[in-house]
Amino acid sequence: MTTDGKKSLKTDCISAVLACMTTATNKVEFISQMEEHGYEVKWEYITFTHIESGKSFRDKNLAETYSIELSKEILEDAFNRNRTVQAERTAITDEGSRERKVLEKPVREATEEYANPDADHRTSAEKNSTVGGKPGNGTFREWPV
Repeated sequence: MTTDGKKSLKTDCISAVLACMTTATNKVEFISQMEEHGYEVKWEYITFTHIESGKSFRDKNLAETYSIELSKEILEDAFNRNRTVQAERTAITDEGSRERKVLEKPVREATEEYANPDADHRTSAEKNSTVGGKPGNGTFREWPV
């Protein structure tokens, strides 16, 4: 933080790098996300340049300042991890989608059946009841109301 309470560009840069590292699945996506945060990325020596001010930061300088590991290898490992997580989430979503489709038809049929006002929704016990007079009236009343 600077003395006037505003975040320094270096702090802003490392925040953007860490945010993009956790979501990007490849170099192109990482660079694009960094641009959305206001930084141009040169991949050869990993340099982040603040677009408005022109101030540049090298990965090694940021790593040293903030005591983190930051290099091409670290970024590429993060991309691989993110791809794996994304693939697992997709597989879970696809499985859930298949399960929903299997359950969807019986639920829809039951809903349509009960939504029909002309349908007889009584249970078989209600339909076969002799309570209240004659069989099958299903009123379950012992005396008239």
